[in-house]
Amino acid sequence: MAKSDAELNKADDKRRASQARKALPTNQRSSNGVADWANADATLLLSLVCAVGMEGGAVRFGYTRDGGAFSIGLYLGTDSKTYYCNDAEGINEQLRELNEYFKG
Repeated sequence: MAKSDAELNKADDKRRASQARKALPTNQRSSNGVADWANADATLLLSLVCAVGMEGGAVRFGYTRDGGAFSIGLYLGTDSKTYYCNDAEGINEQLRELNEYFKG
């Protein structure tokens, strides 16, 4: 039995609504400033990845939900910890401190 235009439109609306729910959220940045990994020292980033990797761990680089701060996740076996820092606090200083921890 053929479906009416109203039934087809209703099915299309349901499909579009389902796709919208599955889509990634919009990137709404905070007015307090924007963290940008391009401002971080690439040598410090690489050094941290290598140092943590040599210990058998992993590093995750990201942002807070509002985009105003950096997040650095460290994973070593069953232990994990996330560090947060904004540009004003100095992302390079945070990276230096973490590198020193693994080199010490």
